[in-house]
Amino acid sequence: MRRSGHRGPRAGLRRRKGGTAVVRHGPTAGGAAGGQPGHRRRGGRPGPRRVIVDAHCHAWRRWPYETAPLDCTAEALLRALDEHGVDHALVVAARIGRPGAHNDDNNAYVGAAVARWPDRLSLAVEVDGHWSAEYGSAGAADRLDRVAADHPVAAVALYPAPGADGWLDHGPGADLVHRAGELGLPVSAAVTPQRRGELRNVARRHPGVTFLLHHLGLPSRGRDGGAHALADAYADLDNVYLKLSGLHYADATERFPYPGVWAGVVEPLLARLGPGRLVWGSDFPAYRQRATYTQARDVLEPSGATACPGRELIAGNTLARLLGLG
Repeated sequence: MRRSGHRGPRAGLRRRKGGTAVVRHGPTAGGAAGGQPGHRRRGGRPGPRRVIVDAHCHAWRRWPYETAPLDCTAEALLRALDEHGVDHALVVAARIGRPGAHNDDNNAYVGAAVARWPDRLSLAVEVDGHWSAEYGSAGAADRLDRVAADHPVAAVALYPAPGADGWLDHGPGADLVHRAGELGLPVSAAVTPQRRGELRNVARRHPGVTFLLHHLGLPSRGRDGGAHALADAYADLDNVYLKLSGLHYADATERFPYPGVWAGVVEPLLARLGPGRLVWGSDFPAYRQRATYTQARDVLEPSGATACPGRELIAGNTLARLLGLG
């Protein structure tokens, strides 16, 4: 793996036990020792600047989809972070691939990138994705133990099959959640509307486990009760957070800035859950089939004029706290 040749304006964040995120300014940040200036407090002292953390992105050795290949490597991700002023990213591993372009080693690939750039990247390790041979079999917690021993793990990524079959409630997925709690790891999960009941049950049993649900919890605008059903499912579970990513999953006909999804899904969720329960993610590199990284980042300001309420929480402050970055 080649080192990224450009550090960009951000110095990054590193995981630590407990506490809130504190930006560490390196010698290249802002061009001078002491780093990039922060916001000025009264009296001339610089205050802490806003933290930006990408809650949902991927990095693969090989482009996994049946579309024209794009640069999906860890180096490409770092360039995107640098160019857009993003401090840190949670890279969600996914051992997927098309024929002849498998990524069975994705945990190891992302783990190596995290070891090289620990101030910029964290790993959500994939265990027992529904595409894997192990899915549904006994021993899931032991498999998590083994992968956690081999890689610098910050979270556990769960990709259950779409339908409700008890995997997450009382099957191997429940075992993974239990072990994640013992290890002190958040759970990053793709949860379809059919599995919301399972997620509610397991989240209630494990109030100390943080759940980060991919792509706003996968609501469909105008179907499955939309945002209101989603909010009803999770409003009383303060350990469940929604990733503000992949807005096109809510309505495949929409393009940036997703006005219908914003008005029909995001705004009702913000009103019901509050900005402290949403965390922004780009969905790199998959988003590149539909938008630019700039557009993915600027989804927080869809009007182009008025900032989303609670933008600093959504943009990174909340996730930095949950991941123990600082």
